[in-house]
Amino acid sequence: MTEHTRIVWLIVVMMVAVTVSTAVAITVLYRTAFEQVRAHLIQTAEDQAHLIDAVARFDQQHQGGSAGASGAATLSQIQTAFHHYPSKGQGEFGFPLFTDFRHRLVEAQTGFHADGQ
Repeated sequence: MTEHTRIVWLIVVMMVAVTVSTAVAITVLYRTAFEQVRAHLIQTAEDQAHLIDAVARFDQQHQGGSAGASGAATLSQIQTAFHHYPSKGQGEFGFPLFTDFRHRLVEAQTGFHADGQ
């Protein structure tokens, strides 16, 4: 093997090593960032569910125990909050998404139906 060939092989091996180590580092950093954002979003959703639960319990206590009236009051407050304080990027999809899941969310957190039944 000539000196020139050895240098070329050394350069090729170093390029492969740098490429592989860079790819591994980017992959690890991406996965870590993704998991952190995922955990933050889950925590945010749980916090909002607890807040809705607290509002529903308050409404139920102050509506004389009527689940239909307190459920309607709770949903009215949530809808007002979504309309009054829209989030960035919410656009037209934020509130319909809430509407689709509100029945399950309210039932799971408060024990009464979102439609007041």
